[in-house]
Amino acid sequence: MTSIRDPNLMTAAERDREVAALFSLAFLRMRARPVLGESAKSGSPESRKSAPDGLELSGKTRLSVTTG
Repeated sequence: MTSIRDPNLMTAAERDREVAALFSLAFLRMRARPVLGESAKSGSPESRKSAPDGLELSGKTRLSVTTG
């Protein structure tokens, strides 16, 4: 995993290893995400469905804003 050491106190090789680890982790997370099918790319109603880890709100949620 990544370290919590101050980068100014690390050697160049240690910083390179940490950056490589971060990129590797990001790549693995990106590969693990669900991929949208062709119907989702075409703008069909199927594309409006959220991925399981999406941040969209359900249809029953109402937004309420107050001022003052």
